[in-house]
Amino acid sequence: MRLENWFISNPDTSQQEILKVPISQNLIVKGAAGSGKTNMAIYRANQVGNNTFVIVVYTIALKKMIRYGLGELGLNKDRVVHEWSWMYRGIEISGDIFCLKENNNYGLNRNLLILKSAEDVKFFISRNEYDNVIQLGCLLDYSVQTVQNPLEVSIDFDDWVEDRFYYLLCI
Repeated sequence: MRLENWFISNPDTSQQEILKVPISQNLIVKGAAGSGKTNMAIYRANQVGNNTFVIVVYTIALKKMIRYGLGELGLNKDRVVHEWSWMYRGIEISGDIFCLKENNNYGLNRNLLILKSAEDVKFFISRNEYDNVIQLGCLLDYSVQTVQNPLEVSIDFDDWVEDRFYYLLCI
């Protein structure tokens, strides 16, 4: 199925009833395949606001579908994560990763990563350095502050997987 044919922009009457339930109330949605359960999860994520949600899924195919739906609503597509990754690596991020040059074995500053996506540029600081940088209020002559609701993220490359986690900074 093509992604653009999958995501519905006009929920039917029964789906609208689900969307009327307050976001603070837990609910279980049951239905047959193709009944719109995943669409409702995406619309409920939209109701949360401020990208303070994570959708955990069990298949890569479902992850791709939900990323499409989140994008259609203007939500952060990196807020959907595969279950294995959520358990072992943290939330995933996508975009072009840059780091600063440094005089060490690798020639890289591994404490700061810069993510450039289609939407913006984000700065991630190593978990080991985060508290110190926030306490100082600066990094490399730039003033920094924590972001509301920071999520732990991990960076995986095809040839580099490391048990190293990062937090988002506001620069």
